[in-house]
Amino acid sequence: MFLSHLSSFCLQIDQKGAEKILGDNFYTILRNSGYKEDKLRYDAFDFHKECSKMRWDRLNILIDRQNSDLKKFGYFSMDKDRAINSEQKGIFRTNCIDSLDRTNVVQSMLASKSLEFQLEVIVN
Repeated sequence: MFLSHLSSFCLQIDQKGAEKILGDNFYTILRNSGYKEDKLRYDAFDFHKECSKMRWDRLNILIDRQNSDLKKFGYFSMDKDRAINSEQKGIFRTNCIDSLDRTNVVQSMLASKSLEFQLEVIVN
């Protein structure tokens, strides 16, 4: 891991049973690794509980929790003369233990939110 960069782990995991044990152990290992909280953030999101009965709007809970990191991480941009305007400073690592589709949904939402920030800069 690049300690000079910023990272945010979004683990989509049940907060009960075997998945909770896995998530708790992951967090314990992370905490004992000596990471600095200003460089790395861990966020466990219970996808099944929050989005049950097709409540996809509830994913905004997770995206809202990641909003400050999205802004802090920034994005890479270059002008037509290849001069760098801004550099990305962080990454999101998302995992869902049982579905790549849910992982992709969260990554897509994070990308969409990042694009909103980029478009705001262009428009203003």
